[in-house]
Amino acid sequence: MNGVLYPSIPKNSSSVWRNRVFGSPGSTVNIDQLPDISFAFAIIRNPHDRLISGLGEWIKRSNRSESVEQILDDFDYYAVWHQSVNDLNFYAHIMPQQYFVEEYDFELFEFTKQNQIATRLAEKNLKVLCDRVTQSVNVDVFKTHEFVDDERTQDIVKRYYQKDVELWMSCQ
Repeated sequence: MNGVLYPSIPKNSSSVWRNRVFGSPGSTVNIDQLPDISFAFAIIRNPHDRLISGLGEWIKRSNRSESVEQILDDFDYYAVWHQSVNDLNFYAHIMPQQYFVEEYDFELFEFTKQNQIATRLAEKNLKVLCDRVTQSVNVDVFKTHEFVDDERTQDIVKRYYQKDVELWMSCQ
C-alpha cells in the first residue's frame, strides 16, 4: 500500500478524518509531487446543508453580527472577494466542493454514508484506519439548520453550486 489521498473539504467531516482518522492535522502537497497513490477518496456533502452549515460556522468563528438569514439575503455581496468580508475562513467554507476534487480521480462518498469509507479502507488493508473510523465518525444525518430548504438557499445553490449538486447526486 502506498498512499491515501484525501482532500480536506471544509464542512465535510474534514476535522474528523484529518485529525482522528489519519492522526495528524494534515499537510499540503503539490498535486504534481504526489507519491504513488493506492486509494483516493473525498467526502461530498449536500450543497444546501453544507452552505448553511458553513455560514453558521463562519458566523460563530468570526464573531460576526450578521445572521445566516442576513447573509442569504445578501449572498452575492459576500460571494465575491470584498474588502469588508476579507476573511479566508469564510471563503474556504463556501468554496464549491468541485474545486477540491477536480484535479484528481477521487472515489466519492456521500457525507452521511461515511461507514462506506471504512469498508473501502478495510478492503485496502488499512485496518488501523478502519478501526479509528468506526470509533470516531458520527455524522448527524439531519439537516443542520432551518434555512436548508429556504428558497434563497435553493437559488444560491442553483447559481453557485450546480456542479456540487451533480457531484453529490453521483454519490447517491
